[in-house]
Amino acid sequence: MTKSSIPLEISDYLILPLALRPLAAFPTLATHYLYLRQHAPKIPTLDTARSLFIVNVPIDATELHFRYLFANHLGNARVESVIFENERTSTPKPQIATPVAEPKSKKGNNKKRKRGEDKVVEEYTEASELPKTWDRELHRSGSTAVVVFVDKASAEAGLKAARKAAKEGTKMHWGDGVEGKVPALGSARYLAHHRLTYPSHSTLLSSVNAYMTTYSALETSRAAAATRARNEPDEDGFITVTRGGRTGPARQEEAQEKADKQKEKKGLEDFYRFQSREKKKERAGELVRKFQEDRERVRKMREGRGRFRPNLTHSMIIPGHLLSKLITNVRSTNVQAQPCGFDLTLKRVRNWDASGTLDFSNKRRIVAGTIEIPFLKTQHHKESSHQPEQADKAPETSVSGITNCDCVFLAPDAYLVGFNEHVNVPLDMMGQLFARSSLWRSGALLSAGVLDSGYRGALGGILQVVNPYGIYLERDARLAQVVFSEMAEGGDGEGYKGIYQGSLKL
Repeated sequence: MTKSSIPLEISDYLILPLALRPLAAFPTLATHYLYLRQHAPKIPTLDTARSLFIVNVPIDATELHFRYLFANHLGNARVESVIFENERTSTPKPQIATPVAEPKSKKGNNKKRKRGEDKVVEEYTEASELPKTWDRELHRSGSTAVVVFVDKASAEAGLKAARKAAKEGTKMHWGDGVEGKVPALGSARYLAHHRLTYPSHSTLLSSVNAYMTTYSALETSRAAAATRARNEPDEDGFITVTRGGRTGPARQEEAQEKADKQKEKKGLEDFYRFQSREKKKERAGELVRKFQEDRERVRKMREGRGRFRPNLTHSMIIPGHLLSKLITNVRSTNVQAQPCGFDLTLKRVRNWDASGTLDFSNKRRIVAGTIEIPFLKTQHHKESSHQPEQADKAPETSVSGITNCDCVFLAPDAYLVGFNEHVNVPLDMMGQLFARSSLWRSGALLSAGVLDSGYRGALGGILQVVNPYGIYLERDARLAQVVFSEMAEGGDGEGYKGIYQGSLKL
């Protein structure tokens, strides 16, 4: 097959040619083709986004081969691990006889004993396994592997570099850089296999001793379980007769208690056949009745779909201390959280320098241009002599001002203000912005739109200064309060889809 006849992709797989160096047994340069794509298993895991799925893995491939391939030839992508096809299949553990089932005791020690036995079995598996007889695994022709990178960016960079190399026909030799770092093949492999097939006497002795120690521990556990079974009554109040006899008398109170419970449970309700038939008829009638009720409930729901239902128009206001997962870039949760909402702090102030255009379909919409008004270091300014009255404190006069603070003075006009906080509105909620009382007491009004369900991004509003003397605003001043309400029927499944979705600033 000529180079021009080889496609770049086939069935979403990128075709990457690799050159195989000549060997003494086959002194001809050969080409091997790898098939790569983004890993997409049926059940995704945390590593799926940073993994590549590879088909037609070379039979002599190791993790080191893929590390050098991506590091030296494919974008210097860093590989974390490689999971080959035979490693993804689970290997059954050796079966060991487990103790006999124990009756459940009131103290609930069964689970504890079971965990201890499982730990013993795991220790047996690790300590009693014989050493491997092959120093290097080979793969079947056409096998697969999953290459896991250190992060998603490395996986994308590796796939992009592979696409570029395949498109430009870059020549890459398989196994470059791993010479002398992996066990050799050929006759050396079989000599190593012969040596590993006959382990030393000390290795075999250690494995046998570990197995016998584990077996003795399990036998002791089984004997203790049988002893406990001989001293505990079952659900009917009887003592289990086992080999070896009972070592001690059972407690009479436990036996009597379980016998009384069994008598109360059984009774003579189902003694006659007609009683069983009547019970079956009653259960069948109950199922039919519940089915009819459910069908009637579904019918009423279908009839009421789309109608105005006054009993569902009342929404629930979410308290401020529960909004920490919906609001980010918060300055201080303790200060900003309010009984019915969450305070928003000032980030920037803008003024308009161009006109805007609005239409019905948003096809000819033009957002008005703005310029930012900078914050300045203000040494002093006069304040009003009237402070908010408190129940236990008389009004007092103050002439102190702002000292060495980032501040902006706004004359009577309208301004566009942006807030530090970002929101992530759930599909079953909506939000509204309101001016804080301190703002309108100082002669300024705030207007903003509704936060639709599903909206994610920055917040802002129109600040209208009506005080003829203007107003001073510090950076991070609390101007507004956002209030979240739970919707009666939830969102439409998609939520907000406008152009401002995900905006980071106004």
